[in-house]
Amino acid sequence: MGRLLIVVAPDARIAPGAVAAAWNGDGAASTAGNARLEAAGGDVFFPGLVELVVVPLAVNLASSALYDLVKKVAARLRPAGGNEPRVERAEVPAGSGDVIIVIRRGGGLS
Repeated sequence: MGRLLIVVAPDARIAPGAVAAAWNGDGAASTAGNARLEAAGGDVFFPGLVELVVVPLAVNLASSALYDLVKKVAARLRPAGGNEPRVERAEVPAGSGDVIIVIRRGGGLS
């Protein structure tokens, strides 16, 4: 099975550690696998990105189900006075069955 890689864009105003803790504290999310932080490697596609949230998947879930779980977790981490974070599936191909989902700063009227 692959991994879920959650990229927390530096402008999201959410700490990657908070995302990992919220993931592990959510019953449905943690059933998919336990989140941990890893240093961003040399293939970083966001300037300023230091850490990734990595979830080795214990169960086989469709990328749409993973997206919904990340969206639910990110919504709970809305910065005070800010918009709900935007959650997007990355357009970057991932190998080995990995799924990349990006959390960005929210905007607009959300």
